[in-house]
Amino acid sequence: MWASLEAGRKRTLGAGGRNTRGGRKCCDKVALWPTVLFVLLTVHSGCFAAAPSEMELYPPMGATDTVITLNGAHFPTSSTVYCRIGKRLVLAEDGNATGHTGFQSVLLCKAPQQLAGFYSVEITHNGRDFTNSGLLFHYVDFSIGNVYPKHVVRKGGTTVAVQGGGFQEGCYCNSGSDAVE
Repeated sequence: MWASLEAGRKRTLGAGGRNTRGGRKCCDKVALWPTVLFVLLTVHSGCFAAAPSEMELYPPMGATDTVITLNGAHFPTSSTVYCRIGKRLVLAEDGNATGHTGFQSVLLCKAPQQLAGFYSVEITHNGRDFTNSGLLFHYVDFSIGNVYPKHVVRKGGTTVAVQGGGFQEGCYCNSGSDAVE
């Protein structure tokens, strides 16, 4: 038994590739032509890509406006990528474009204002589908009362004293792009 498609209708041919219509033979031989069918699958105008993997974040703790660096592989390449920290979305910056190296993908996200505590960190390119990395960022509640000296030399090497409250082991001070413990 052979089958073919003809203008959207299925036509079944009898055994031996013959079909009769009104008592007369209409087909001596059946030729099956190879057909290529292209299917475009879209769901809510989304696209599919490899899931981000091997994600790491640095630093693991900080306060509002801390720049969180996410390293990994297969990050979304769309022009707009977001980080979700807790339930807050923030626009991610392409860290590869800012000179970060050593990973296939680097994203930079500025921590939004939140209460002290632990918050999950995920990424998305469409605001609907998020990674499930299990990464946590620890918001710490601290205050800076005084910094001495007020001015330092550009070449570095000056010890800076920071006075305040709520500091925890593992906190870092930033001067430009260099973090020190």
